[in-house]
Amino acid sequence: MTSAAIVQKLWNYCNVLRDDGMSYGDYVEQLTFLLFLKMADERTKKPYSQTSPVPAGYDWPSLLKLDGDELFDHYRHTLEKLGQEKGLLGLIFGRAQNKFQDPAKLRRLLVDLLDKENWSIMSADVKGDAYEGLLEKNAQDTKSGAGQYFTPRPLIQAMVDVMAPKPKETVCDPACGTGGFLLAAHDYVTKHHKLDRDEKLFLDIKALRAWELVHATARLCAMNLMLHGIGGEKLPLTVGDSLASDPGERFEMVLTNPPFGKKSSTTIIGPDGKAYSEKETIERDDFWATTSNKQLNFIQHIKTLLKQHGRAAVVVPDNVLFEGGAGETIRKKLLQECDVHTLLRLPTGLFYAQGVKANVIFFDKKPASETPWTKRLWIYDLRTNLHFTLKTNPLKRSDLDEFVALYNPANRHERSATWSGENPAGRWRSYDYTELVARDKASLDIFWLRDESLENSDNLPEPGIIARDIIADLEGAPKSKKPHQKNRGGGKKIFFFIKTNNKKRKDRWGFGAGVGDMSLKSLWRFCISIELCLGLLALVCVFMGAGSFLLKGDYAAAINGMPLLVWLREVPLAASWWLWLTVVLLALLVLNTIFCASDTLWSRWGRAGWISLFAPQLIHVGFLLMVLAHLQSAYGGYVEQIVVNEGMVAQLPDGRQFGVAGIGVTMSPMGMPTGYSSELVTDLRNPVERSTISPNHPWFAGGYGVYIKQAEVYPYKRALLEIHREPGAGMALAGAVVFTVGNVLLVWLRSRAKESGLAEVEQ
Repeated sequence: MTSAAIVQKLWNYCNVLRDDGMSYGDYVEQLTFLLFLKMADERTKKPYSQTSPVPAGYDWPSLLKLDGDELFDHYRHTLEKLGQEKGLLGLIFGRAQNKFQDPAKLRRLLVDLLDKENWSIMSADVKGDAYEGLLEKNAQDTKSGAGQYFTPRPLIQAMVDVMAPKPKETVCDPACGTGGFLLAAHDYVTKHHKLDRDEKLFLDIKALRAWELVHATARLCAMNLMLHGIGGEKLPLTVGDSLASDPGERFEMVLTNPPFGKKSSTTIIGPDGKAYSEKETIERDDFWATTSNKQLNFIQHIKTLLKQHGRAAVVVPDNVLFEGGAGETIRKKLLQECDVHTLLRLPTGLFYAQGVKANVIFFDKKPASETPWTKRLWIYDLRTNLHFTLKTNPLKRSDLDEFVALYNPANRHERSATWSGENPAGRWRSYDYTELVARDKASLDIFWLRDESLENSDNLPEPGIIARDIIADLEGAPKSKKPHQKNRGGGKKIFFFIKTNNKKRKDRWGFGAGVGDMSLKSLWRFCISIELCLGLLALVCVFMGAGSFLLKGDYAAAINGMPLLVWLREVPLAASWWLWLTVVLLALLVLNTIFCASDTLWSRWGRAGWISLFAPQLIHVGFLLMVLAHLQSAYGGYVEQIVVNEGMVAQLPDGRQFGVAGIGVTMSPMGMPTGYSSELVTDLRNPVERSTISPNHPWFAGGYGVYIKQAEVYPYKRALLEIHREPGAGMALAGAVVFTVGNVLLVWLRSRAKESGLAEVEQ
């Protein structure tokens, strides 16, 4: 039976199980468990006669002889027992659960589908390709989000073709997903080289090495490798965070597509039962910069993993090419210490996570040198004027033939550009090192082709068509919390209140109360004095100004990328002292406000009308509410800037998705931009809902606000959007209302006093 026929047979049965609520991912996982048990049993028979790694009583025959509830209970106990084992069994069955709802359907899968085939006698190509086919179908199940672990195979094939691994070379994938890069490298070496016995053994047992963070995905990768005959009894796969530390191993080649997005903060329950928070940033001595951006960390990690003159091909999102702060530092170091020779700009619609704009960066690790190793970067633009979809126009290996040929794997130092003044549509051109580092932030986000669809706005489709395209794209987008990608940040706004004073009450408010007069009465007057209030405000301005001038480098970039209180906790005191002092001064200012309110209530209770008594206190309460609101935002606020193209689908951190149906720029008669706007499809269901945003009119949803900061129409329409979440916004608004009401009451009392001939009203 061919691999395609096996896939179709197994996949048809999945449609039966879906009626019981089993997802595609659950089905592939249950198949993995049962296939392992079936093959382990087959290997105990002739001609293999091997000892089964599965304990007796929990093997394939023990399942076949049972039916009904007995089968159901025994299958559940089998998964629990094998999941407690070490080594390969623990890797395959760790955290395994029975997802079947009907014992009869489990029995049918065992007897009618799996037991009738002899999987061990199938060639590795047939059974391996069959399992790969199941994984690809699983990746197309957009609801499960499995596509984030599945890199399109045509792209993998092209990357491996230009990297051209050789016999006895070691290949690593530090974020392997289901193992596509490792299998492609293994297949390339097998097909392009005539291997002797030692080379074949090295390729199957020692050549490949992988890490995967998610256990369920590692399980699929392990089975994929086994079915392809890779790894022997000890699979070359580690389940864990490859970024956590330097493994000490070095490789000739790294091929990988790391997960996109920011590293999330994780709560870990320790052996003592206490919860510990994992840091959002990775701090390693071998890294050039500290950042929470996972792709930037993977670039640094891959540099560490490579041997001298080792080669790497890495899929990265666009932000790796242009992000400032740590991103700029890492790019400059990479250009300096490695030979960054090739960049492939990938089209959208390529990945199962729709809207992803990605690239493949190729570089070689080099020894220390006083001069930069990167001499010239060649870029192939497979994005502009090209459009792929997962269903109607998927990427094929032939679409990358021109890139592979121009890359010239046989001798990449002999290349010729297809772009020139005479051929402005050429997709292949180069930039030398001096041009690259002279760009703003050493940005590698370079494009030169005109987007033909935007040359004439009359050629653009109707907004309704754009909306339908967005909805069609969303049908293939995983509804998982993204990564990716996230910048947390709290605002650095400071609200303050100055207590006004009445000349008749000068003695009460402490005018002239000196610091040297240390009697309790004088000390109290000083604590509620306006001199103290103004002095604290002046010092706040001084220290905030000092921080603005003194804070440099990564710490300055990070202060806008995370909540302020988190920044204070993570940054050394030598860099954050000014903000600590500012917080202390604000705390003293709050105490000054509370003391003033207390003194007023104590001294005037029963001697003044309720409006004149409580109006100042409303101002105090409003001020305190605004301070608390900003503390709340400083702890849990969020801000992120994203660049979007017209027709793109973006996602809020809470999983809500929206489409960019239109981008507009208003021009002055002199040709200068005077305003920006964007039409968003804010509800992608049928019928769709729209919202037009402009600089002063954002769109709010789920506590997040989407603002447009900038837009451009040449060479194609794109806009800079900013996503905000201010958890203290409601409290700040309430504080502002209370503050305003207090002031209005005081103004009304003063005007009323003047009208009645009174000189002043006590405040």
